[in-house]
Amino acid sequence: MAQGGIDKIHVEEMERNIPQLNEISLFHAAWDGDLERLNGALQKGIPVDFVSPDGASSLMAASQNGHVEVVDKLLQHGATVDLQSKDGVSSLMAASQNGHVEVVDKLLQHGATVDLHDEVRSP
Repeated sequence: MAQGGIDKIHVEEMERNIPQLNEISLFHAAWDGDLERLNGALQKGIPVDFVSPDGASSLMAASQNGHVEVVDKLLQHGATVDLQSKDGVSSLMAASQNGHVEVVDKLLQHGATVDLHDEVRSP
């Protein structure tokens, strides 16, 4: 049994019975840069453009944390490059604000818009 009383079998059972957990697992795999978990989630057919309650997408999560392989995989599966969170942050903004040049390049190669505006930081 894993720490906190939840083991892998219980998590897998919950994911089968609660569809939202599948989507959350995709988001967390992107955030963590866990390509294996991400591939598993994508193979289950989980929507690649799932957004968290604050409007952040899995692509934004991977971009913010500099996970270029995960960003590439999400883009290959049709992630929308210019989705913006509720406060207007895009994946390109998240990557550039955190100095992830490789991710910025990858997003630009996939047509990311450079002149989007958020509610706080963009002019």
